[in-house]
Amino acid sequence: MTLDVFNPPGNVTDLSPTGRKHWSNFLADVTDRAIRGKSRGEGQRQPRAQFYNLTKTDTDAIHQDVSWIGFPRQVMIRATSDRQRWIAADGSRDLQTNTANGA
Repeated sequence: MTLDVFNPPGNVTDLSPTGRKHWSNFLADVTDRAIRGKSRGEGQRQPRAQFYNLTKTDTDAIHQDVSWIGFPRQVMIRATSDRQRWIAADGSRDLQTNTANGA
């Protein structure tokens, strides 16, 4: 499914409908130029085949949650209170390495 428009950053609502349309058109134009390899004011650049304009090209991407057992989670599961978590996190950067996890 393609996007109808590119929304403003953070979906801010302070743009008028005309401003929102201009924003979307601007991003679509910048994206298309990057795809073609042309960049205004910076000379010619190589085409970027890895880019695509979401308002023109359908994507088959599916949503998938990110699963990560990194540093914050390790602190969270090993402590029983927020205070203990802060003390552990502030106490040693070794918690961020694999050696702290026995690896």
